[in-house]
Amino acid sequence: MKPYKKILDKQLWDDVILHSMSPEKPVKSIVLPARTITNPKLPSSSTKRPISTFELLSSSPFSTVINREHVVELSSWIDRKSTTYSLSSIPYEFQLILRGSRDDFRPKTFWEMCNGRAGTIVVLKVSGTDEILGGYNPLTWDNKAGGGDFIETNSSFIFSLKNGKIENSILSRVVDNDRALYYYDSNCQNVLGLYFGNCEFMMESNISDFTQDKLRWCDRGSDDNDNYYEKQIRSTTEKFSIKDYEVFKFIKKQ
Repeated sequence: MKPYKKILDKQLWDDVILHSMSPEKPVKSIVLPARTITNPKLPSSSTKRPISTFELLSSSPFSTVINREHVVELSSWIDRKSTTYSLSSIPYEFQLILRGSRDDFRPKTFWEMCNGRAGTIVVLKVSGTDEILGGYNPLTWDNKAGGGDFIETNSSFIFSLKNGKIENSILSRVVDNDRALYYYDSNCQNVLGLYFGNCEFMMESNISDFTQDKLRWCDRGSDDNDNYYEKQIRSTTEKFSIKDYEVFKFIKKQ
């Protein structure tokens, strides 16, 4: 305590000594209540918000599933280009809306985080293979569809992207516009995620984790009238689990 004697008022110093020796005795100095220090809560680094992927391209990977070449291909498909865009002429930016490994793999999370988002691409990596599958929805995801509804559009598509041993990408556009997608009602959203066509690209999980049970599939009916998209995007109709999946929103560059 001695070093503080030079900077404290004499009366305050005497009171400090008195209090240290006889805490029960009153002091003459005015003692103010202890200060209350508030620490404003800073935003968490894990705050779930969209991230502009092209801002990250120069320094780090923007996706756990797709790369820049895939972005070029997907952008070209959205605009129905007969020739593929070059890397320097991509007219879109991607914003990451959801990543399973970041936000969790529950079907309910998909409906909560994608609700109200339009112009989105879903991409997933199949466990144990090089397959990258996905679908494009130009419309707004709606988690309040009463009773469940088929959604009409002529612009949606499903796909498989070339990757590793997968040498060629497959694009399959909707052919039955009235049944392009199905939006489940809230009672089903704990189990059922996205649904394109007639089970032609869908995600489901009875244990609320897309990585654990094999309830994702790309089915194909034997009768073309039962199929709402042009072609099958997998060589098998076996169900599968996923390693990771992401939802990106397309934003036209200004």
